[in-house]
Amino acid sequence: GSNLVLWRLLFPEAFGLMALVNSLSIALAMFSDVGVAPSVIQDKNGTDTKRLRTAYTIQVARGVGILLVTCIFAVPMARFYGQPELAMYIPIVGVTALLQGATSMRVITETKNVRMGGVMGITLLSQVLATVVMITWAAIWPNVWALVVGNIVGAGSRTLLSFLMLPGQRDGFAWDRDSVKSILGYGRWVFVSTLLTFVATQSDRLLFGKMISLAALGAYAIAQALATMPDQLLTRMANGVLFPYLSQARNEGKPLAPVFRERRQTLVLLSGWMCTGLIAAGPPLVMFLYGPKAAMAQWVLPVLAAGTWLRCLRMGYNSALLAMGQPKWVAISTGAKVAAMAPLIGLGYFWFGFAGAVVGYSASEAVCYVAGLLPLRRHALWLWRTDLALSAGVVVVSVSSLWWVQQSPGLMPLIHVGAIGTVVTLFWGVAYKVMRRRPGSSAAVGHTDVAMT
Repeated sequence: GSNLVLWRLLFPEAFGLMALVNSLSIALAMFSDVGVAPSVIQDKNGTDTKRLRTAYTIQVARGVGILLVTCIFAVPMARFYGQPELAMYIPIVGVTALLQGATSMRVITETKNVRMGGVMGITLLSQVLATVVMITWAAIWPNVWALVVGNIVGAGSRTLLSFLMLPGQRDGFAWDRDSVKSILGYGRWVFVSTLLTFVATQSDRLLFGKMISLAALGAYAIAQALATMPDQLLTRMANGVLFPYLSQARNEGKPLAPVFRERRQTLVLLSGWMCTGLIAAGPPLVMFLYGPKAAMAQWVLPVLAAGTWLRCLRMGYNSALLAMGQPKWVAISTGAKVAAMAPLIGLGYFWFGFAGAVVGYSASEAVCYVAGLLPLRRHALWLWRTDLALSAGVVVVSVSSLWWVQQSPGLMPLIHVGAIGTVVTLFWGVAYKVMRRRPGSSAAVGHTDVAMT
């Protein structure tokens, strides 16, 4: 919603600049991720006072380090992209890392105990405050500072609300060697995985920023923002629901497969419904929402959304691997994608130019999905029949819808979006009924998957 308003108040180059700024900020955040949150959540002794305070100390120190490094990289990055204003924006946006590092550990303990009401409350409230600030600023002064200041307000308000609204132990600083060893021991593979995840999910904007203009990069950023919505939703649900539930079941000695099938089903259905809609209705949706200024996003959105579907399928599996104490397999699968990106993007660009590069980037998600299957088979957690059947449905509905849009160019974009949205919703409604048809089973297909494995 905020993107729709800001796109009309600002200029495309502003979104291109912020795509570069945010990519650098995310890079620094990911490069310094030592797995504080997942290590506390999966550890049955994670709520010990000394361990929590040690984790908080590491978290704050990380925020300070990110801020310093962000300041160091500001000028070199501005020179690399030939955009002097980046030298001003990057250090200020780096303040968000410091604010995020100071967030109360109560957010993590509430997540560990699967009490998500308060956590979601402060997340939504901080997003609302950031959106109000961005839109108000852009309406009065239409420049990039609207996006920069909005990010700071969002991070700062979430940190403040985490202390005011959530119950739990009082935060403080400590340095317990056993706790540090436990956190960093688990977190070393989380660090590797997060490092590779940045390259896999954020490097496109940094790379494409040298291949296309800032205005075109702004349109690409709009398409990416839409395409990654299902992924962001699934990530929040997986981290806030699936991962804590699986960790809890493992700590209690319960089998993971039944919990995994039940909790993952909702994530797959929601992400599938969203991804199919974004692929099938991508071109008319962009035209209706953003107009001709974002024309390039019309074909970019379906391509990126197809990759998002594969990433959403894998996200539930990643939660299971983390809960089983096997973060190295998350790193291995992400590393496989990174290894495939360079040749796929290069070949795509060589044959079809920028469009081929985008297709190659999205196609690398298939390599990542396949690479992480080995440990899942051992624990009867790979629901391959479910994934294959739903993916086939995504392809049929999407291709048919895109063909219809091409054959009826005279219709208004809103009519295209409405008709396709109806078809997509009906398809996923039927999928829900099929997956729920057996009493006492979370998904009939999932039940068959485990039996076959």
